[in-house]
Amino acid sequence: MGKAPDPVTEADLHGFLDEEIGPERRAKVAEHLEQKPLDAALIDTWRTQNEMVRGAFTRIAREPIPLSLSLSQPLTARAAAVPINTRRLDLARAARQRRVAIASAIAFLAGSIAVATGAIIVQHLPSLFRLDASPSITVGRRVAMRAAAMYRTFANDRTRPVEISAAQKPELGRWLSERTGLSLIPDFSAEGLKLVGGRVTPGEFGAAGFLLYETVTGERIGVFMERAPDDSMIESLRATPGDRNTSLYGREKSTYWAIIGSLGDEWWKQVALHLINQIRAASP
Repeated sequence: MGKAPDPVTEADLHGFLDEEIGPERRAKVAEHLEQKPLDAALIDTWRTQNEMVRGAFTRIAREPIPLSLSLSQPLTARAAAVPINTRRLDLARAARQRRVAIASAIAFLAGSIAVATGAIIVQHLPSLFRLDASPSITVGRRVAMRAAAMYRTFANDRTRPVEISAAQKPELGRWLSERTGLSLIPDFSAEGLKLVGGRVTPGEFGAAGFLLYETVTGERIGVFMERAPDDSMIESLRATPGDRNTSLYGREKSTYWAIIGSLGDEWWKQVALHLINQIRAASP
């Protein structure tokens, strides 16, 4: 059995076009092209493409070596290189400077937008922390809104609803006194409410205290108290009904207070009046 003929591959066609194959293989490919006019036409197409690419880059190939490349060569090689076209280098530098200027302008614009956006955010931070600083909403109402936010955050937390528990009541009293200026921890045992504990929270004018109480059935009541500045408006007791919870709020002497939770109307009145009496007794 004779040896199978060696087929002509696409690599052979490229080697034939680029003259990168030996004489014997070249003769084999030439014979193949006489029998395969489609492959011959393909080589003609490649040859035309090569000529077009070569013609497109002829002008660039004749240009002097770029400064960045010539400086990377050894000193002796640079001395033997084609003389540098200084005008072209100047043009290249100018083009590079324009690109840098454009990039700097874009960066400055982006930075300005970021700064402006940040200024808008900072400008609105007070209103974010003050919940609603609208003049039509009184300070007491804003205190009640804070109490509601604290209640939603901590009342249903069965793991750590308070920072200091009722078991450390003296420490809780000292902490509240140091941070808020109010040492009163109201006692609602007569109303069937047991102290769970408390924490220091942000208020309208500074630090405030938030205390949690619990009924025998596990229902939790929140009490928010904050020291009022002398120039704040005096407000009488008011109520704000919600979906499930009701908040009572007002100002007694130098203390803004709010109670929030779900209790019956009569129970609410008893708790609120007891809180007011305790604030009066504790105030100098």
